[in-house]
Amino acid sequence: MGAVVNDLLQFALAERREAHATLTTWQELTAREREVAVLIWLGMTNAEIAGRLVLSPNTIKTHIRHILAKFNLSSKEELRLELATLDFSEWLDSWMVQTDSPTNSSSPDGATP
Repeated sequence: MGAVVNDLLQFALAERREAHATLTTWQELTAREREVAVLIWLGMTNAEIAGRLVLSPNTIKTHIRHILAKFNLSSKEELRLELATLDFSEWLDSWMVQTDSPTNSSSPDGATP
């Protein structure tokens, strides 16, 4: 029984370290990279992200390359899985209010997942 408890504890600690690493990397992203990352997490295509953020598709591709490099990942699907451990509700609510306003389409300042 002690071995099972030890294994569970080790697993929980590993999960916590991984979640902390993901959060740390998230905090290192620029505000624009955060926007792009969340839109990827929401399942949007590059073209949809470009339209939403009023950027060129090539600019979106560049942001995606930078985001994937920072997380040491190779695909948007891997990024979606990585970000699944974070809670974006507060950040997303704040961002949606700012981007839905016709007078303010800037990136959210100080938002955290």
